[in-house]
Amino acid sequence: LKVVKTVGTSTLPVDAKLALNDLSGVPQNLKTYNGRFVVVNFWATWCVPCKEEMPDLAAIQNDYAALGVQVIGATADAEKDKAKVLKFVRDVKVNFPIWLGLTNEQMLGFGVGKAL
Repeated sequence: LKVVKTVGTSTLPVDAKLALNDLSGVPQNLKTYNGRFVVVNFWATWCVPCKEEMPDLAAIQNDYAALGVQVIGATADAEKDKAKVLKFVRDVKVNFPIWLGLTNEQMLGFGVGKAL
């Protein structure tokens, strides 16, 4: 699966490999979405800007799902913090899949830095 990362006016190809468990503990893999336009958001419950952008991501999911767009939230929160993540998801009204346990190395694999 190839994705494109846009930085300013440049578009960079990135090898997109991501496999994490969802909130139900079921293993998920980005390759399942091959052929679709996927917005992967790296976030965490302790990240204030992440909380602020969630309504926009929910709107993207609502507005473009019929066109094949899928938003996925990959959180840096560990699986042991699932209760905190679930509360966040309910409070912010997240309407897209959330995957747990994102690592710095996985973020680097997408060509982004270690900071959320």
